[in-house]
Amino acid sequence: MVPDGSRDDVAALIAARTPIVVLETADEAAALDLVVRSALRVAGGGGGRPVLRWSVTDGLRRLDVDLGGAQRHNTDASTVLRTIVESAVPAVYILLDLHPWFEDPVVVRLLKDAAQAPHANRSTVVLVSRSVELPHELEHLAVHVPVAFPSVAERAAIVDDTIAQFAATSGRSRTSTPRPGTCWSDGSLGCPAATSRGSRAGRSSTTARSPCATCPWSSGRGSTRSRPTACCPTSTRRSGRATWSGSTA
Repeated sequence: MVPDGSRDDVAALIAARTPIVVLETADEAAALDLVVRSALRVAGGGGGRPVLRWSVTDGLRRLDVDLGGAQRHNTDASTVLRTIVESAVPAVYILLDLHPWFEDPVVVRLLKDAAQAPHANRSTVVLVSRSVELPHELEHLAVHVPVAFPSVAERAAIVDDTIAQFAATSGRSRTSTPRPGTCWSDGSLGCPAATSRGSRAGRSSTTARSPCATCPWSSGRGSTRSRPTACCPTSTRRSGRATWSGSTA
């Protein structure tokens, strides 16, 4: 997941038809997702400018729609830049690791020609690499966008999305896990009574549950030799070891 701030920045640059956008990151997948989602946001969800990805090994490939294989005749850096310059349809081109060709004056000139095209026909070139040092001739045409790490709230959203996707694909519903020192009154999740003797709890239940109010193990009382049928194994310690359904772990 990419932070909304970075996505908003890239979307604004694409909408303004900024000639060159530089994304310095080691996470290519996140950068590609960022650009595609930003382009879709500009288009209002569809019908916007094409988004294409280029690498020296794969050539040119459309990302916003599936058109099959890549254009392998466009694997050469100067060839793909000529394609961009000569194209009559403005698009968003994501070029991966183009910087080794910045020593080639033809590549630099072609990239400059693409960036100086008339606004109505101008494509946006997005340069993605771990580190990009632009030639002096191109610096005034480019905007560097920092790709920030997700915030705490965004990381929590990633976890929630992952759990929701797992629940949707597995058919299991999301359940709560009891805190140490509590147990469920129906003896299900978190209670060794829900599993075989000597094994830890691991089965979930969709039944409405509440912490057991009468279980002595929720307050640390009782004996490690004898337990009620519903108890929390993490609340009782003996000689520094946690006990589970009469066994030690």
